[in-house]
Amino acid sequence: MSETRMLLCALLLVTLTCGGVAVPDDGPADRHRLMERKLVAAQKILTNLAREDYAAMQSAADDLQELARQQWTTDESPRYRAHLKDFWVTLDGVSEAAAEKNLDGATLAYVQMTISCVKCHKYLRQPAE
Repeated sequence: MSETRMLLCALLLVTLTCGGVAVPDDGPADRHRLMERKLVAAQKILTNLAREDYAAMQSAADDLQELARQQWTTDESPRYRAHLKDFWVTLDGVSEAAAEKNLDGATLAYVQMTISCVKCHKYLRQPAE
């Protein structure tokens, strides 16, 4: 099995727990729905990385970016904003690499995006200071 395939398989497990950090103002039900939609889009990116389907990969990345731009939270801290911007930038990297048909670049950007998800979720789970 190639390194890229092994990495994609490992990332599937991480992706299942990385749906985003959205907090719409209509409460937990809306937050849950938005996060589920983000998770589906992230899983589509992974699926299309494995299939090397650049058009579908770019479309899924663009869909996730649109969902991610809807997110907000009551945490206006510079640290949260930095996490959010990192997510957006790495997601742009997935889309750009897919447009260039650069599988290694898209895979790396996806890994970076996943890491940004995990770091932000970890930050948001910390007790308020």
